[in-house]
Amino acid sequence: MTCRERFAKTLQHQPTDRAPIDFCGTTLTGCHDTVIRKLADRMAICAADTGEAVEKIQKAFDCDFRRVGELLEPPSRYSDYSRMEQGVYVDSWGITRTFHGWYWEISENPFRDLTLEELKEFQWPDAGKIDESVFTGFAEQAKRLFYDTDYVVVGEHPVYGFFERGCWMFGFDDFLYRLLGEPETVDWFFEKYAAYVETMNERYYGAIGPYIHLTTGGDDFGTQGGPFMSPATFRAAVQ
Repeated sequence: MTCRERFAKTLQHQPTDRAPIDFCGTTLTGCHDTVIRKLADRMAICAADTGEAVEKIQKAFDCDFRRVGELLEPPSRYSDYSRMEQGVYVDSWGITRTFHGWYWEISENPFRDLTLEELKEFQWPDAGKIDESVFTGFAEQAKRLFYDTDYVVVGEHPVYGFFERGCWMFGFDDFLYRLLGEPETVDWFFEKYAAYVETMNERYYGAIGPYIHLTTGGDDFGTQGGPFMSPATFRAAVQ
């Protein structure tokens, strides 16, 4: 049974020769580069970089899925990567991140404590300014996998979720407060972000759409102990 036959039958709840296997086929099923390198060492896999290590591990495990694309950040007036060596950078959304061991953690939120009028002065990143060659490159990679292999081609999602983006821009506490205390601010934010996401998706999936079998997407609506908000608030603000 081929990878795509196995995947199709699984979606149809039909018997297969085995369960589909995935390793790093999506962001949600990946792992840290350090873990990948250690696994490759344990499996006696020689690789020049992490990408090659992942591909060799996937082949060793007979994985069914291969990923195309990535989360994208357009050029922006807010971006500042001049202090990367010092462990600090500002992304295209104006979010400051500081390196702590394994990960870049958010240390400053650009929308925290701002009024709605102040927020309206923000210069939103423009997905239309991403160079067309980026999408062409993804399309060529997806087309090769689609026609020259039998792998299930997975389109990585190009944007983050609405709620998590809001929490990152405002800060978790500030955004959760505004969900109840300033719903007009949250509505404004979701409307503006939706316009950005729509433009990004049109360009991104317009390029790779014909050559993928599935895509991914996600958001962070829950904690370890339950949801961030009540069902009523979710329906009013998000759904």
